[in-house]
Amino acid sequence: MQVLKGKFHYAVETHTDLRAMLVASEEKYGEKTAFRFRQNPGAEPETRTYKQFSGDCRALGTSLTYLGLAGERIAVIGENSYGWAVTHTTVLNGVGVSVPLDRLLPPDEIFNLLERSGAVAIFYDSTFHAEMMRASERLPGQIRLLCCLRPDRLKTADTDFQAVPIQSDALSQPESGPVYLRFEEMLTAGEKLLANGNKAYLEAEIDPDALASLLFTSGTTSVSKAVMLSHGNICADIAGVAGIIHIPVGLRLLSILPLHHTFENTCGLFMAMAFGCETAICDGLRYIQKNLQEYNIEMVIGVPALFENFYRKIQDSLRKQNKEKLVRRMIS
Repeated sequence: MQVLKGKFHYAVETHTDLRAMLVASEEKYGEKTAFRFRQNPGAEPETRTYKQFSGDCRALGTSLTYLGLAGERIAVIGENSYGWAVTHTTVLNGVGVSVPLDRLLPPDEIFNLLERSGAVAIFYDSTFHAEMMRASERLPGQIRLLCCLRPDRLKTADTDFQAVPIQSDALSQPESGPVYLRFEEMLTAGEKLLANGNKAYLEAEIDPDALASLLFTSGTTSVSKAVMLSHGNICADIAGVAGIIHIPVGLRLLSILPLHHTFENTCGLFMAMAFGCETAICDGLRYIQKNLQEYNIEMVIGVPALFENFYRKIQDSLRKQNKEKLVRRMIS
């Protein structure tokens, strides 16, 4: 069989798996900003460097492995957030299979995808707390861990959460119901385990061709289909894009599309990390213009509908200012 390869316009450092990519990025860009985000639209922006992001992934992965979740499927659902990015990356890089879910799906469809995927743990935004509790009740014995990414946003009492320290046998009796944990507490527990010499997650083997992420199509015209991606698939996409588009270190991009979309997941998350970009997480559709200005964004990854929306807003603004003819003359 003849293999045809496209021509790269730029030299690209390739990796066989995403963990190797993240290790290389931490070494090269350790103190550079990897993420810029807010916990809520009214809060002050926070930043995390590549070194901090990698450290959080190691801590979370160590906690998950300690809890006996190695090789399992773990779902993540919610708005784009730093915790979402840490969870997805962590699971891919040595725990098991990540299952990103569309937060806008109806509850029954979310339950259906949880059942179909075989996910045994769910990381979720606070708005899904009650829904995930119901999901665990509808899937008795399957869901063993529920972890809230931003529990400070909960509008109700959070007495369901179990306090640390996390015990290695905490998930050994799924018939008794899931264990509830907070994201930050899992990071803290993982840091302590690492300090005590736990290397199970760090030494986990990565098979570049094995299933790493299970993503579902929108199901607009039929039942959602599961898309199976490996480390090799994602790394090949990263290299392919970077070989034809120059991506300078420190490029500032705004993450707008949902991270459960393969396009945003691959380009807006992993490609950005591979080349030392600074990813700002959008506060929401109504804050796009504000985020573009305050973060000095240089690149936006989007789909036609997003850019058509930009165009309509620009045209509306020009009409209100009676400057349509002036702009047309300037660009003609």
